[in-house]
Amino acid sequence: MYCNFYNHHYGLPIVNCRFFNYYGPGEAPGQYRNVIPNFIYWAMKGIPLPITGTGEETRDFTYVLDFVQGLIKAGYYPGAVGENFNLASEKEIRIRDLVKMVNEATGNKADIIFRERRKWDTKPRLPTATL
Repeated sequence: MYCNFYNHHYGLPIVNCRFFNYYGPGEAPGQYRNVIPNFIYWAMKGIPLPITGTGEETRDFTYVLDFVQGLIKAGYYPGAVGENFNLASEKEIRIRDLVKMVNEATGNKADIIFRERRKWDTKPRLPTATL
């Protein structure tokens, strides 16, 4: 909001970038962290991975270096000033498939735990990303 204000009132060249489910080196697992480092941490300890919902829910996960490239492109793209961009991979993956990939990569043989879907969780979360 502040950036838009300065763009409209003072001509400050800004670009708004929205981030979606990033993952990569340096992420630490924890209660308020992203799902990928938590899944990896639990799988490496042989803990069952929890799925909230049916596992058919989808997300878009973007590697952090791809996100950085998107920021750089947005900063240098002449038509981007004053615009909004979603920075995402646009590759949809089911949570069930993510759990399977993590378990296979870590050798985790523990079962999957299914939890009731929270009311505020959306089934698909797939942004459109263009620049």
